[in-house]
Amino acid sequence: MNIIDLLIMKVRVSIFIITLFISIGAGAQRIDTKKPATPYKKTAQLNDGLQTATMKDVRIDEKIIRVMTDSILNGNYTNVHSLLISQNDKLVYEQYWPGKDKKFGRELGVIPHHRDSLHGTQSVTKSFVSACLGIALGQGKFKSIDQRVFELFPEYKAQDTGLKSVITIRHLLTMTCGIKWNEEDYNSPDNMEHAMLRSSDPVGYVLSQPMVSVPGKVFNYNGGATQLLAAIVERTTGMPVDLFAKKYLFNPLGVTDFYWSRTNNNSIVPDATSGLYLRSRDMLKFGLLYMNNGKWRGKQVVPADWVWQSITPFIVADDGSDIRFGKSEYGFQWWIVPDTIKGKRTHIAACIGNGGQRIFIDKQNKLVTVFTGGNYRMPDKYLQPYQILKNFIYPAVNSTNSATGNSSSNQRQMSTPSGHPEALIKNLTHKAFEAEFKNDTAAISNLMDDDFISVYPHKTQKSIRSWQDI
Repeated sequence: MNIIDLLIMKVRVSIFIITLFISIGAGAQRIDTKKPATPYKKTAQLNDGLQTATMKDVRIDEKIIRVMTDSILNGNYTNVHSLLISQNDKLVYEQYWPGKDKKFGRELGVIPHHRDSLHGTQSVTKSFVSACLGIALGQGKFKSIDQRVFELFPEYKAQDTGLKSVITIRHLLTMTCGIKWNEEDYNSPDNMEHAMLRSSDPVGYVLSQPMVSVPGKVFNYNGGATQLLAAIVERTTGMPVDLFAKKYLFNPLGVTDFYWSRTNNNSIVPDATSGLYLRSRDMLKFGLLYMNNGKWRGKQVVPADWVWQSITPFIVADDGSDIRFGKSEYGFQWWIVPDTIKGKRTHIAACIGNGGQRIFIDKQNKLVTVFTGGNYRMPDKYLQPYQILKNFIYPAVNSTNSATGNSSSNQRQMSTPSGHPEALIKNLTHKAFEAEFKNDTAAISNLMDDDFISVYPHKTQKSIRSWQDI
């Protein structure tokens, strides 16, 4: 078969699919932005301190968000439990889905998730511990973050030797303390975080580990460092980190329900590495607090300088060589993700927890998003929340239509080669005939590409993973 015959066959197959699609009309199992699987409803305005608005109010393209919702419902993004979007300090999207979950390592099976669910935040907890430390510093409870750690724990003076003696609070905050630590494999019996949490003396366990690098020079993810930070909060304020958080962080934010697990079954020590359970709306409040430089409803809760330092890159955490994780930097128990969005460089601050727990903050676009999920110990799913953010939420926020609501087909086609969903059939038909009559090889190739045909999810192996795939 020569190339011309192949091209003609491809065009005819394209036209057949389009004709079939039109003929079966409403009976087709397809993404229909006019009648989505989950119709968009304005988020409820509750008496919890969050202000709500419609997507139209903040100029977010609702059609793209509808497609995103359908893509989650259809399983293209797995085991997402909740997703909240705030634009310009207004909560405009709030959805919950049932899914598999765990608690304290115990399988719960598929359970419902809703507005009042307390969800495990996993390592998002670390960012809350950092906030508590910043509040304590602002209260004058300790001198500075460049204070030596052993000054606060003189009972461990036997360990206060060599390189270990120069470890400061700053080194703990930035995961650069230089202590030997391995928690990469959560299933391994040698996981040091698990060993620390089982210990009757978590602080002593961490400080007894040998040094492997000069403090401040090498990033090494270390839950033990965060446990030391929580211990510093308690040592300097006289309150364990959970009670300190309740009084000075949660009460000002109007957080009335939370749970903070312990390091082991018989312990009174809060698990600073991953023990915090919160409602998704309260996670959003924390994100908005940092979006607004530590202020909540006019009150300075976290010092503004602390917020700035927390989300300013101190060291490269991941260089991007592992595509499962991408490139990231690290501040004060916060991740910073450098990226290019719509041709503009941006730095997205992130609280990141195992299983798909995320708080993303983009100050440039005044955008805060919250995810919870159940993909625990699945590194291949690590980037899933960020993929949803970049593939759907950013295009919806930056859509050329969202500013004016203009439905011009010319503007639609500027956003994506296949046009916006509402003109999909017309665009497909036009492209098919244009390809046939002009024998445009590039257009035919584009038409036959799986990304383009993925509007028929029941007919193709390709999943809709981006609004551009429709």
